[in-house]
Amino acid sequence: MDTLSIIDMILMFLGFANTAWIGILYVLSQSIVGETRVSKKVGTTNEKINERLEKRKLISNKLLKN
Repeated sequence: MDTLSIIDMILMFLGFANTAWIGILYVLSQSIVGETRVSKKVGTTNEKINERLEKRKLISNKLLKN
């Protein structure tokens, strides 16, 4: 019984670590999207800013689906 509880604890830790990792990636992608929007409003954008914004939105949407 002790072996199963140790295995369960390890699996639970891996699940929490995975959830935390996805949360960190989501927050990072949202901050990058926000930064891109601010640079568009301020006027410091370059020609590829719209492409990057769409790619980053897709990344954050994929993270939410998983």
